[in-house]
Amino acid sequence: MRNQSTQQFLWIIKTDPNLDPDVLTALTDELRPFPNFFLVASNNNFRINEDFPGAWRDGAEVQDLSHSIVYTGDKALLENAMAFHRATDPYPVIETRLDSDDGLHLEYLKAVQDAALDILKQPGHEEDSRANWMYWCSRRHVEWHFAEKLQGNEAIWKQITTFGAFQGIQHSNLCITPGITVGFGYGVSEKNVPVYGHHVLVDKIRETPNDEACGLPDHNHCLQFVEGFVFEAIRSRSPTVSSFSCWL
Repeated sequence: MRNQSTQQFLWIIKTDPNLDPDVLTALTDELRPFPNFFLVASNNNFRINEDFPGAWRDGAEVQDLSHSIVYTGDKALLENAMAFHRATDPYPVIETRLDSDDGLHLEYLKAVQDAALDILKQPGHEEDSRANWMYWCSRRHVEWHFAEKLQGNEAIWKQITTFGAFQGIQHSNLCITPGITVGFGYGVSEKNVPVYGHHVLVDKIRETPNDEACGLPDHNHCLQFVEGFVFEAIRSRSPTVSSFSCWL
């Protein structure tokens, strides 16, 4: 995130309020140089799926921040942004998901921001060709795999067990979790924007009737794939990620 081509964003990093003090100190030291990186003592996440409503728009995220310890970042910058959470505020809001063991292409956030400014309704730009809300996601990523030594070429396995192995993944109609973004246009409340798990997002948007969708003539256009790069994200597949918790 520190190397994204734009730094015009707030990175809200949620961490357990009971995080080990030594780990917290190391993490705080790593993030302190970046005024737009906010380490927050909270386990509350929003819009992961239907069971986690709430967002920056309409204030759920803002309320959570107000009641949590914020360890890093420019507090004035954060407070200024927190003032603009209402649907009537004159700015669109876009929220991008990134889990702690994932990464995004260095141009990803700029690509999504540019697309949002082009398509979301704003004061003075409320024509029918603009959307009330929008989703963006990617279908393509590189996975890094931890690997133990197996039978085979000794030289190859020495490299793999030292550095791990990469595997490219391309889905047809599945949004991967890193980079899922929801955009709220001017005048749109959080409750008016559907929320689905990443594995059903594409199908659910395509099933949405036009009169309940984002306001574009074709509801299929309410979700756009970010596809301008060879791979849009990188994901870690190791014994310490959540999907491998049974190994621990």
